[in-house]
Amino acid sequence: MRVLTIHAAKGLEFPVVVLAGIGTRPQPAGVPAVSEHSGSLVAAVGTKASGRLELGDVAAAEARETAHRDAEAARLLYVAATRARDHLIVSLRHLERFGSGSGAVRLMAAGARELAARWDPPPAPPAAAEGPLAGLVVDLPGDPSPEAHAAGRARVRFTSATGIASAAGERREEGDEPWGRGRGGTRVGRAVHAAIQSLPLTAGPDEIAAVAAAQAVAEAVPDRAGEVAALVGAALASEAAARARAAGGGLREVPFAMTRDGAVVEGFIDLVVPTATGLEIVDWKTDDVLGPAVAGRLAGYRLQAGLYAAGL
Repeated sequence: MRVLTIHAAKGLEFPVVVLAGIGTRPQPAGVPAVSEHSGSLVAAVGTKASGRLELGDVAAAEARETAHRDAEAARLLYVAATRARDHLIVSLRHLERFGSGSGAVRLMAAGARELAARWDPPPAPPAAAEGPLAGLVVDLPGDPSPEAHAAGRARVRFTSATGIASAAGERREEGDEPWGRGRGGTRVGRAVHAAIQSLPLTAGPDEIAAVAAAQAVAEAVPDRAGEVAALVGAALASEAAARARAAGGGLREVPFAMTRDGAVVEGFIDLVVPTATGLEIVDWKTDDVLGPAVAGRLAGYRLQAGLYAAGL
């Protein structure tokens, strides 16, 4: 079992997915300190409770922020629900005062109660008779208190190959949202990675276009679906993909974890292809560079690729 945030699960697929916490509603959107819309300036300082200084049409700015928040919540719910391959389990329990803001209410409005089977947990089994190990006392090493566990956990540093490469001054793909930075950091790049990860390596143009369009919607760049499809098509037409097809598909989204310099390095390798001489690592990139600049750009990813090899 893996516990992931929605953003961390983008591009991944699992046989069974349980969506938790969709009975709550997003936090109030509020109004940005300063915003500009249609050539007019809007600013707000302070809070309504303590007194707020307003400039411009603050009410309209708040309405736009609320609409943006609701659209973002709907998009994230779509991404979360489409991570399931075989079974999606959701809890529709929510508080009525949340209105239509929660994911549970959104799903019910879309017909979740009518279209999905209700799951009733089986009755609890009768209490088992006391077994031969009932009196066993487990002597845990060290201090088992939650405080000691938290203190020990705080000393462990987790990072990624991309993060180490960035700290070393190598190029990394930056996202346009705080949560979008790191592996496949741009919206288009994340959509391309997600499409390649879910498509068969033998996919044709129509299948590529359909999946690329869905992933472009999931990343909030529907107008760039054609660009995503072209990049996916180029990847699947590459020599690396051909070698993967010849090897029976290879392994995609291969997780790894290792320790390096006192930190735990975690990550996913896009594609691992078994060959006669060993394992080939493929990491898809969506950098927009011309042919003569490719060699220099590849050199910028050398440390990241080396960490992938070491992790594997």
